[in-house]
Amino acid sequence: MHRLLQSRRSTRYGLLLGFCLCSGSVTVSAQSVAGVVARLEIDLRIGTQPGTAYEFGSLRYGFALAPDGGVLVPDNEMANVRHFDSTGRVVQVIGRRGNGPGEFQSVRSVGFWADTIWVVDRVSRRVTLFPPKRNVITLPVAGIPPKSTIVGVLPSRALVFLPILSAQQLLLQSRAGFLTIQGSTATIPTFQRELGVGSTVLALESGGGQGTVRRDRLEQALSQDGLLAISPNGKHVAVVDRRVQAARTPLMVEILDERGIRATSFTVDREPVRVNPAFVSAQLDTIANHIQKFRPGEFKSQSAAKAFVAGQLKLPGTYPEPGGLIVEDDQTVWIAEPLRDRTVAELGPTTRTTDQMFWTAYDGSGKVKQVVSIPLSVTLVAVRAGNFWGSAVDASGVPVVVRLRKR
Repeated sequence: MHRLLQSRRSTRYGLLLGFCLCSGSVTVSAQSVAGVVARLEIDLRIGTQPGTAYEFGSLRYGFALAPDGGVLVPDNEMANVRHFDSTGRVVQVIGRRGNGPGEFQSVRSVGFWADTIWVVDRVSRRVTLFPPKRNVITLPVAGIPPKSTIVGVLPSRALVFLPILSAQQLLLQSRAGFLTIQGSTATIPTFQRELGVGSTVLALESGGGQGTVRRDRLEQALSQDGLLAISPNGKHVAVVDRRVQAARTPLMVEILDERGIRATSFTVDREPVRVNPAFVSAQLDTIANHIQKFRPGEFKSQSAAKAFVAGQLKLPGTYPEPGGLIVEDDQTVWIAEPLRDRTVAELGPTTRTTDQMFWTAYDGSGKVKQVVSIPLSVTLVAVRAGNFWGSAVDASGVPVVVRLRKR
């Protein structure tokens, strides 16, 4: 288990303490973004239909859009990938648990460029290609850069690695990593660049690792400050190097080609988002309560435990933005607008149905193309030619894949 407190530690119990300064979550007004806002609503859910092919253990990792307007969904628990068409019907189930050709131990990511499906298996450290009407191609990964994870495969068969930091590294103030493009059989990168990736999501979880933390009944992945997105056709890699800064700083968005060469770039002017002190205080109280419960008598009072936690975390006064990044085949870049923190009084047991997340689409020059809003309970994952797909949970907490359309 990654430890929360460097010098005071216990490993006898597993708990999850989630804290995201950039969560808090409430509506951003339509006036805060340019253009006319198109409101998107869920028009298709996949995951509530009968049959095992429609059951998802989790939707922790991203899924990909298929040329037929459908979606490919990796299921880590079942070690397979499911292809659904635009109506939500199962087209095929790809792979199963095992070590043979076309089999997986743990599906990390999936994609569909040209006519080939690719799947990354993080446990067996290999990439599998499924060309149409041809034998499966297995590519062992020769080397993974330190503190990195494979997030995609390009048509050249080069791999894209995104820096990833553990909760322990974040709490020790580690704030840097490398975006890397490297051949599957190579150990030396063809492209590498340092990114600021220090997350403001702080967590301690049993078993350690990356994981997710609960945020007002939503899930936020750890270490998302260094944002990267790959277009569905695999020809464009969008990068945002976002850092915690108190001053107003333009947000740099770059689009790279398969070799890492910059194809275009633009900046978006943003105001820094300040942390809500009441929200921070409430979260620190929660963490201190857990410490008091599992380590009674170590601190004289709740306030002493809280003060110790605050000193260890060294929380910033502002947090980076945006909260999401998606790139399409035509180099359209979608950026999630920042959310302000709720006050303690506003925090409720569930996400309000009126809460919306705003996404702005920019062309390659930085010109705003359109603005859409989606329910805050939905995590937007991919956009392609007017098709918006995301993940959510139903009223019973069951993971579902959703498609969104304009009202």
